[in-house]
Formats: sequence, C-alpha cells, structure tokens
Amino acid sequence: MNKKALRLNDYVHPVRDAADRIQRYTFGKSQLDFTADEQLQDAVVRNIEIIGEAARNVSLHAPEFAQQNVQIPWAALYAMRNRVSHGYWTIGAIGPRGAAPSIGRRPNRRELRS
Repeated sequence: MNKKALRLNDYVHPVRDAADRIQRYTFGKSQLDFTADEQLQDAVVRNIEIIGEAARNVSLHAPEFAQQNVQIPWAALYAMRNRVSHGYWTIGAIGPRGAAPSIGRRPNRRELRS
C-alpha cells in the first residue's frame, strides 16, 4: 500500500468509526435525554470534532477522493467541527434530533468511490 493510500485510510476510517459511535450513543435518546446528559453531549461533540478534522484532512490530502465522494459534505463536516470546538454552538443544534443523525449515518463501502 502506498503512502497516499495509507494516509487516506487514516482519515476515512476515523470518520466511519466516530459516526458509528455517535449513532450508538444517541440511539433511542430523545432531545430531552441529550440535553440532560453532559457526558452524552461531550461524547457526541468529541466525535464531531474527530469527524470534522478527518474530513478536512481528506479534502486537503486526498482531494480527488473527496471529489469522487460528493455525497459526503466534507466542508460542512469541518465547519461543524469548528462550531463545536470553538464553543459557538447551541445545544439545540446537536443531538438526536439535530446534527447527530445526519452525521451518524455513515456511508457504506459501496457508496465510497476510491
């Protein structure tokens, strides 16, 4: 495996793994459950940060892959990471009824073009 392919895998797999974690953490939770649970909020926010940072790296280091996979909103994922990382987000924008479901749905391997 060449260095570029290894780097791409290093970025794509964290996106998939973090999306899986968000989906598991928020499954069956209501918005009220989410807003009442600081640990859940922290876990979701941390995984949004991971997704956003990895998405940015895909865009920077594997732009051809990002262009072949336009169904994934690479720039929006990084923008959301910036919002939660820098603290200018509202709790209502994240959670089971907010951003988490759209982030939590990970593309399967057939959806990703290499």
